[in-house]
Amino acid sequence: FGDEDMTEIKEKVINLAKKSYITPKELDKLYISVYNKIVKQFLYDWIITHEEELRLTKFKKVFNFDQEFLDQHWLFQKFIKALVVRDVANKELPNVDFESDFDLPFKLEKWEKIIWLFDNVELYEKKKKKKSKHIRNTFDLEDELFFSSTFSNEFIKTKGMTYLNIGQFVITNKKNYFVYDNDKYIEVRIKNLANLFPYQDWFWLKPKDKTGSLQVFKNLDGWFAYNVIFNLNR
Repeated sequence: FGDEDMTEIKEKVINLAKKSYITPKELDKLYISVYNKIVKQFLYDWIITHEEELRLTKFKKVFNFDQEFLDQHWLFQKFIKALVVRDVANKELPNVDFESDFDLPFKLEKWEKIIWLFDNVELYEKKKKKKSKHIRNTFDLEDELFFSSTFSNEFIKTKGMTYLNIGQFVITNKKNYFVYDNDKYIEVRIKNLANLFPYQDWFWLKPKDKTGSLQVFKNLDGWFAYNVIFNLNR
C-alpha cells in the first residue's frame, strides 16, 4: 500500500483470484482484512494525517467498499473519530454529516455545526454532597464514587447520583446538548465548562456556574467525547 497505482493492484489481485478459484465473496473479505490492517497501522500513533486519510479514501473507492457496512464497522468508526479529533485539535471544523431519526428540538446558532451525536446516553446528576465509604477501584469525583471494573466495565451509580433520563448527547463546536423525550433538552456552552473527566463508556462534566450540577453521561465513548470537548475548549 505505497505509491503504486491501486487500480493496477486490484486488476492483478482479481486475475490471481480467478486462477486460484477464489470467489468474489472471499475476495471482498480479503479486501476488508487488508483495509483493517492499514487502518490499525495508521492508528498506531492515534493520529491520522491528511495523506493517510487520502490513501484510505482512495482504497475504499477503488475496491468499492459498501459505505453502509463501513459505517457499522468499529474500526472505521475509530478512524472517523481520529479524523474528528485531529481536525478539532487543529481548530478546523470536521467534515461529518449526521442523520437523526427525529428533528432535534434546538436551533443551531450562526456558524454552529454538529460534530458528533451519541444515541441512548444515560444522564446522571449529582445530589447534595454526601459522605461515601471508600471502595476499591474507584474514582473519587468531588466526594462521589464511581465503581468501574477493569474487566466488565461495569458502572454502578452511588447514592450520590440521581438518574435523570436517557437520550441523545450532541456535541457541536459551541455547545453540548442532551436531548430527551424527543422535544426537551439541556444545553451547556463549551466555554462555560469548568471540568471534564473521561472514562471508557462515560464521562462527567461540571459547568463553571456555581449553581450547575456535576453531570455524568454514560453509554458513549468517553475518551473520544473528552478529547473533542477539551480541544474545543482550548
